[in-house]
Amino acid sequence: MCNCKTRLEGKTVLVTGGNSGIGFETAKNLAQRGARVIIADVMNAEKSVEEIIRFTGNSKVEYRYLNLANFKSVKAFAEDINITIDHLDILVNNAGCLMDNKVSEDGINMIMQVNYLGPYLLTKLILPKLIPTQSRIVNVSSGMYFCGELDLQDLAGLKPKNFFKSYINSKLCTVLWTKALAKTLPTNVSVFCLHPGMVATNIVGFIKGPIGLGRTGVLIACYLVYSLRIRANDAIRLVRKKRPKSIQTSGQILCVQQFEHYILPQTVVFSSKEPLMLTKDPKTCEFTLRQYLYRQRATLHGLDERVFRELPKIVFCICERLLKLCGCQDSGGLDYRVRNRAFYRMFLSYKLKLGKPPDLTTPEENINGDKPPAFPMIEWRDPVEEDVERNLESVSRYTSSNNIPAVQVYEEKQKYIKQLRVEINQRREAMSKIDEEEDPTILSVLLFEWLEGLKQPVLDKEDLSNIVCRSTNVGSCIMALQMEDMILVEYLLRFVVRLRPLVAHKKVDILKRLLASLTHQTTNINGKLLPNKCFPRLRDGTGSHIINFMLRMIVVIQQDIAKPSREESDVVIAPRRLKIKAWT
Repeated sequence: MCNCKTRLEGKTVLVTGGNSGIGFETAKNLAQRGARVIIADVMNAEKSVEEIIRFTGNSKVEYRYLNLANFKSVKAFAEDINITIDHLDILVNNAGCLMDNKVSEDGINMIMQVNYLGPYLLTKLILPKLIPTQSRIVNVSSGMYFCGELDLQDLAGLKPKNFFKSYINSKLCTVLWTKALAKTLPTNVSVFCLHPGMVATNIVGFIKGPIGLGRTGVLIACYLVYSLRIRANDAIRLVRKKRPKSIQTSGQILCVQQFEHYILPQTVVFSSKEPLMLTKDPKTCEFTLRQYLYRQRATLHGLDERVFRELPKIVFCICERLLKLCGCQDSGGLDYRVRNRAFYRMFLSYKLKLGKPPDLTTPEENINGDKPPAFPMIEWRDPVEEDVERNLESVSRYTSSNNIPAVQVYEEKQKYIKQLRVEINQRREAMSKIDEEEDPTILSVLLFEWLEGLKQPVLDKEDLSNIVCRSTNVGSCIMALQMEDMILVEYLLRFVVRLRPLVAHKKVDILKRLLASLTHQTTNINGKLLPNKCFPRLRDGTGSHIINFMLRMIVVIQQDIAKPSREESDVVIAPRRLKIKAWT
């Protein structure tokens, strides 16, 4: 109950449905704080009034008859209120019902009339008593309103539907009405809509069996479907075994089944032309980058949902694990941890798309004739890091052109990779295996397989044309691409920047391999066409322009992270001696 101790002497309160349940406890609390309380109910509430007076010692508690299922009764009650009381300070529209679908005397669905239309009419008729005072209107709704689907041609609720659906729709109407009422009434009238939570009242007294087994069982079953990636029928059987008599009605069973059909296809991480599980429709196993991000938002929650709104979580996990295995702990001026503020908000592309253009100037270059311009490449040469580079040679072999394609992975590793992909699709906990993987080859193959498994390439032909036409202007290229495409490309470029120390030509090989996966086209890397798939070949001129753009952007990224961030002042990168080296 409410712990507020504010006294309400001189205040007049009207509580509908105050004979029992939430309304009774509300009336008792308000009377205890000194208010004059009018209980409006269809059932005789004299006993409830006597109990409240005896408990609180406040004699200013009375009962008046009100039948919200009859508009004549509502009008008569409102007329009586307007005549007999001087002012009304608080109106609590608490009365409601949940019953089998019946039609009222006014020709309206009983649930819709009692829960929404009746309170709406009552509030409108007694507004003259509410507006002069600094009054409050409280409408009791339900957190299930978001499941409602309104048919504006059937607001009376006469079309056949499940009684629980009628209840949800009535609560959705209450929420929408509350928002509209708050906008139209004077500022001295406060309007609220609340969700009381799970309360054992007699509103569902017509349902046989313990209260809460239905809704609670449905929630538990839906969570099992989401968490364990199991079928709806299996989840229902498990819940019934642990909670007998739960999930009994056809509507409850259908609710869990519909949740399964919605959520399971969203959990597929690695796309495949052949559905590995979850659905008989192969189309749900193929997705574009935009579709995957939409599905990811539907399945993630909390900090993950905030951080990975524009970036695939699978790509982030793989790249961060590769960096950890390579000993590249320097974050490059950004904090890439999962926290309240998404790190990609500091990306150049994100700032530019939001109208906060960073400094995108690059070193001047000489362009001779029709030849592709020289590509400025930043190469780190700190004395302390010379020994580290030799230690990284073994790791760089996995990311060099000779070992990147999945076709050269041993048969056992191929089998393991396939099994790992299936597990990630089937089990939410399997994603943690990436954080425990010790083999860079496995991680590299997973990254390339995910990018190459998209239904459409991240950089399609139109994107390539835009970059080729603007390759010397980083900002123009960024603005020509979609936000989600550019965020992913910039993250991969920052991933390459953080792979250091690494000589320039090896970084270019990595960029070429990433470009092949991003475009779904084979690229010539040291005389070999990679990846070894049925992809068309990327033209050498186009590839040179794209690599030129990537290298220019790397220069801009390095310039950006070499200075303290204005928005993330707590993260500062140590100054380095930079050496510009041209790559052709």
